[in-house]
Amino acid sequence: MDKEICYECKSEFYTATSEMKNLCPKCAHRLYNYKNCAHQFEKGECIKCF
Repeated sequence: MDKEICYECKSEFYTATSEMKNLCPKCAHRLYNYKNCAHQFEKGECIKCF
């Protein structure tokens, strides 16, 4: 999967996991009420959204 840096919080995320371009799922959720990732952590990182 391709990774990108969130425009708002500067964290890395998998582009396919966000409904908005340039925003991670968490920021898209907080700012625009889009669905957030249902995190699944492994070694301190979410394996779904990074």
